[in-house]
Amino acid sequence: MKLICLLSFGTGDWYNLLTMLPAIMEERNIKKEDLKFFIDCIYFNDDKFKLEKETAIKMMELFTKNWEVVPEEFGSYRNLYYQDESDRKLGPVYEKIKNDFMFYRNVRTRKWIKDRLTSNDIFIYAALGKHIYEWKDGANIFIDYSQKPLDFKFKYDNNISDLIIHVRGKGNNISSNFYNDIINKFLEKNKSIILIGNPNEIQINIKTNVKDLRGIISLEEIMHLIKSCSHMITSCSMFGYHRVLFNKPTIILTPEQTGGGSSFAVFQENVLNNSNYLFLNSDEEIKVQTMERINQWLN
Repeated sequence: MKLICLLSFGTGDWYNLLTMLPAIMEERNIKKEDLKFFIDCIYFNDDKFKLEKETAIKMMELFTKNWEVVPEEFGSYRNLYYQDESDRKLGPVYEKIKNDFMFYRNVRTRKWIKDRLTSNDIFIYAALGKHIYEWKDGANIFIDYSQKPLDFKFKYDNNISDLIIHVRGKGNNISSNFYNDIINKFLEKNKSIILIGNPNEIQINIKTNVKDLRGIISLEEIMHLIKSCSHMITSCSMFGYHRVLFNKPTIILTPEQTGGGSSFAVFQENVLNNSNYLFLNSDEEIKVQTMERINQWLN
């Protein structure tokens, strides 16, 4: 018996299944050599996602090196069966398609996967966020196991910051002034700050007590910092999900122009009742409520 998993969308969506895998494999008595991933994701077919691809491979290879990419001509990532992010939610069509085999994936992808499954295989589909399903007896069975944070086996120095900011220009409406205002707020209280992200997207005024580690530290180091720092601001769903498992004060930014609206909507559902998390959708919310929450953190 083998465990076959389809990973799609982005690493934030992968993260939920991968953190459940230890519990799934223990319950089903699955050995590492009996685990395989299929991947239907743009990261593996577009060079501009080089870093995302490297991250995805590192995540998978914590479990196995037995993975295979769905060939581009059979993939769905550019042509989903259903895609509507107009209201940043899964949409009403979800109720109609949720029991289809590999819903969201198109017919070509479904056939390509089915041709590679045997009757003894356990097939799990990481659809979106925590919408994870086992295909069994002609239906999608929702599964929800305890999650264990991914362990990248890295130890950073003990000088952990009061705030880690994932600086991201995606969305274009978050300006350098926004980030610089946050930094100044923390520095006024003599707090230390670490920056991660892409150094080429937004200009930041680097000052004393600010470590700019953008583009120069590994994924392993980043994941350790996310686990260890006191407060965090990010717009990455994978970093956000990783942070959720440690239950520490976090602001999740999803600018209106940012892609992945459906995934972030599912994320929001997961943290809705957790007072440690502030989830901001609109650009106006981001500008006002981020500063209000920071004032609460610092006072």
